[in-house]
Amino acid sequence: MGEYYGTPVTALSLHDGWMDINIETDEEMTPQVKFYPPWTSGTKIVLEEDSFLKKDKFSYKRKWGTNEFKVKGHFSNCVNFEESYSVWNPALQFVETVKGRLIERGIPVEGQSQVYDAPLNVETTYLFSHHSFALSELAQVLMKESQNHYADCFLKTTARQMTGEGSFKKGSELATQFILESMGISTLDTQNKQDKIGFSMLDGSGLSSHNAIQPQHLVALLKYGMNQPYWEKWLNTFPIMGLDGTLEKRDSQDGLTKGRVWAKTGYIFRSRALSGYLETLDGEPIVFSIILNNYSCPTKKVNQAQDDICALMIRLKGNRQVKNDIQNRYKFTHALNGHQ
Repeated sequence: MGEYYGTPVTALSLHDGWMDINIETDEEMTPQVKFYPPWTSGTKIVLEEDSFLKKDKFSYKRKWGTNEFKVKGHFSNCVNFEESYSVWNPALQFVETVKGRLIERGIPVEGQSQVYDAPLNVETTYLFSHHSFALSELAQVLMKESQNHYADCFLKTTARQMTGEGSFKKGSELATQFILESMGISTLDTQNKQDKIGFSMLDGSGLSSHNAIQPQHLVALLKYGMNQPYWEKWLNTFPIMGLDGTLEKRDSQDGLTKGRVWAKTGYIFRSRALSGYLETLDGEPIVFSIILNNYSCPTKKVNQAQDDICALMIRLKGNRQVKNDIQNRYKFTHALNGHQ
């Protein structure tokens, strides 16, 4: 809680629910602190010298229920350092920033900023509509940067549009129904003759340790995406190994996977996933999902193992008829966006 990837989710979102904290020191090592947006309610930043930390390294902690931060660091001269952390009440941050911007432009705003969970019984006046970027563009931020806040907002927004209730509960119910029913995945454990779903979803970002998914679910979703009219836009959201997003610095030891793997990463403590598509040397696409649980080695080694497995799959020889059929249907090179 307080980390940039653990932002509270509200209907009003600004700057990804973050506050950027900037620390700058002069030649005499005197620190100056700035933060953005400057109107974030109740912001208080306390600096403490900590000689046990390495020079120019800082640790941040936000007091629960507040926007009060304690920043510990070992300061040297002429340092400029910035980090982003989640704010306690992003909806209030949104409202107060709008108010601050209006006042900056000479438009007086009176009264205290407040956020209500339900519409007030007061008369309102329609002012204007503002349309967001297309979902295909927003999804690139979610997928390539692995933006948890976007994922949570997408789930709640979808639930609001389809059920009238913008909650994780309703969004998760929709996702479960889509994964298990629309894709025809059997939930029956034939050996024990009992229902065994093997799929649990509590939020949109995957931060909850109660989320559970099997490779078969992810492969079914990926195959489903290949057969949709928006296939190319869908593929364009995936990080490309060795080129961009969360896979920019990843590659197999032989360098074979660069530009040939489109995949989404997943991680919580001692669980690491990589799911997506790759193109073999013969030009045939392969759908894959690799999930590792409860590993005891460094995550860097797990990443390398996943990347090397992808390199092995790239060398696979496919059925010639399948290859010809698929090549006429799927154009993976479109996803490279100019990368060679």
